Amino acid sequence: MCRFRWSRQGWAGLVLTLCMSPSFALPRVIDPFPRSADADTVVPKQKAGAINAYNRGLKTLSSGDLGAAEAAFREVLSVYPRQSAAMLGLAEVAFKRQQVDAAGDWIGKALEADPQDPHAYASSGRFWALKGQVAKAQGAFRRAADLDPQAFRPRMDLADLLLSTGNPQDALKYYLEAVSLQPAHAGARYGLGMAHLQLGRLSEAKSELERCTQIEPRNPLGWLGLARVLGAQGSHDQALATVDKALALQPGLVDALVVKADLLVATKRKSQALVVLEQAVALAPKRTALLLQLAMLQHSEGVLDKAETTYRKIIELAPSHPVAYNNLADLLGVRSDRQAEALRLAQRAVDLSPKDANFLDTKGWVQRSTGDLRGAQKTLEAAHAMSQDDGGILYHLAVVNVDLGFKQQARMLLEKALSAKKPLPNPELARKLLLDLKS
Repeated sequence: MCRFRWSRQGWAGLVLTLCMSPSFALPRVIDPFPRSADADTVVPKQKAGAINAYNRGLKTLSSGDLGAAEAAFREVLSVYPRQSAAMLGLAEVAFKRQQVDAAGDWIGKALEADPQDPHAYASSGRFWALKGQVAKAQGAFRRAADLDPQAFRPRMDLADLLLSTGNPQDALKYYLEAVSLQPAHAGARYGLGMAHLQLGRLSEAKSELERCTQIEPRNPLGWLGLARVLGAQGSHDQALATVDKALALQPGLVDALVVKADLLVATKRKSQALVVLEQAVALAPKRTALLLQLAMLQHSEGVLDKAETTYRKIIELAPSHPVAYNNLADLLGVRSDRQAEALRLAQRAVDLSPKDANFLDTKGWVQRSTGDLRGAQKTLEAAHAMSQDDGGILYHLAVVNVDLGFKQQARMLLEKALSAKKPLPNPELARKLLLDLKS
């Protein structure tokens, strides 16, 4: 059985793109200095010089002069050896030099110097997010938010991270706090809208995303989010017009092309969807999820040579991708000259995901095509045991039983197939076969 799944991509990348800038959290000023054990030993003149050096560090960091920024932040530390803000400045310099681990070391030193510095925890959260340590990142962001009730950025970062990891309910709480702090922040409105969308609150999502587009009408992501909501509401034509606004602002926005393709499929314009998906693949040729979406649409539309090429590209990029092996086996299994290869591909999918009934179903159906009826029966019975209310598997098992001469068993299986919770893709075939068996 070919696994056709039209794309309903997650929203993590979109949220992070709009809201989370690639930098750590530096305080904009350090007067008064954060808590420091050596603060009382510094004379006013030295303090003024350190503040000037810190501000110079911020300015040169902003202009991209990393050498000057590093020298300025080190000058601060020569006066205040435990100044966490300057350490975070050096962390940012290291990060901009793509020395992520060195940046992490400076953040760790800032936390040791001042365990109550919310900026240090916010930077720590970003560091752990970059390292893929989600739990540590969330803990750091929560601590930053707790230490500073007025801190907008760690709340946004935490909400983005929670949403991207499938926790929209908790994300909603922090987006609401962020919006209360900065009501006119487009990213906060966007994130809040996407959290509502994930929770199925479509009217609330639409309201927030409309507000986002009002605040930043030139940002394509707000329009893209709004198109998703309209599509979820069934307003497909309006959603298409809205996603086209996103593409007018950024023609190469791959996620917008994917959403447009989804909407075209939903409105039965699959040939147009193919063109749009091909444009998206040209922009992101190594994104396997996108390639799979294209391959499945090509497959369903009968563009089999192209579908085969696309499936093979997925396997080349991701040799352990079971769906690509399974679907390619399904495609080749109907050709008498390719059935041996189809069986090898189907077995590879089963080996990679042995508990997936669909993959066993494909293997069993290919075995039938090769003439191995007993093998097909055994494989399809195993698939049925895993997924007992799948109409497609029941139908395939019934056909094999007909081939073997077990007509009474086949009739029972066909009746179950026609009433299965997971319906048959083409029930007329089952009805016709059942009628033939009863005649």
